[in-house]
Amino acid sequence: MQGEITHFDTEQQLGTIKGEDNQQYQFDLTGWRGRGLPDSGILVSFEPEGQEARQVFNLPAGQMQARATKSADSDEIRPVQTSFWSVMAIGTAAMSVPLGYFVALIALLFALMGFREARLQPERYKGKGMALAAGAIACIVLILTLILKLSGSES
Repeated sequence: MQGEITHFDTEQQLGTIKGEDNQQYQFDLTGWRGRGLPDSGILVSFEPEGQEARQVFNLPAGQMQARATKSADSDEIRPVQTSFWSVMAIGTAAMSVPLGYFVALIALLFALMGFREARLQPERYKGKGMALAAGAIACIVLILTLILKLSGSES
């Protein structure tokens, strides 16, 4: 049978359940098989024996969905987003490998903007690691391009 705990006295470890048949059933803590401690308002499943409830369990509850939120300066709560500039930086840095140093310079600029945005407004933006990775890729492309230019001019 199912019901709802209407009262539970923690000192005496006794409680009352109102069953789906509108009858009152008494239970004690030794009959409690649910998660945590019993409390008023908890929906339960139990086996009635006369006016007593045995094998009292919590009814399964749906799992709450986790949300990545942090409070902004105002009272509103916004979801944390990845910085637009960090996303642009990683994409541009990836394109700089075949396209060369000019695209790597743009990727480096985007990486700096993305890192700054995520550092100054952590309650709204994430993406510092992505910006750092994009900056590293852009720097590697710039260094390799410089090495290739210098080695090509010596021949």
